[in-house]
Amino acid sequence: MNKLIVTTPTDTTIKFERRLNAPRETVFEAFTNADMMKQWFADPENPVTTVESDAREGGQYKLVWNGPDGEMTMSGVYTTFERPTFIQSTEKWEPDWTGGDVLNDIRFEVEGAGTLLILVSTYPSNAARDGAKDGAAEGFGTCLDALEALIAN
Repeated sequence: MNKLIVTTPTDTTIKFERRLNAPRETVFEAFTNADMMKQWFADPENPVTTVESDAREGGQYKLVWNGPDGEMTMSGVYTTFERPTFIQSTEKWEPDWTGGDVLNDIRFEVEGAGTLLILVSTYPSNAARDGAKDGAAEGFGTCLDALEALIAN
């Protein structure tokens, strides 16, 4: 599998980078298509039970996981939507473990026959960023492994 690179460029941001072996249009679709999202946002211990995605500027999205600790929801709004190069969205968790809304900038860059995915998440505070870093890196890494397997088929 390709390795996820995680850095903290500022006191409130986490930057995730990973090369995926699929065209940019395919990776972009996987990030916005509810049926595809349900497959790769899951992991065996926390299955996704609900995915909604109104993939357009101003549209909303929602994912619900049912895990050993109960239900967890991530929802937000696509604030900028430029198919197939860029998505900006808000992200809110229930229960709220991030201390408020997170702002995500996701870039999909052509790299050879594949795609360089760059996600920059901006947290409401340094403490929120630090509290999220390890879990977000592990969880997103697991999801991207599942995405890589999905788009390889």
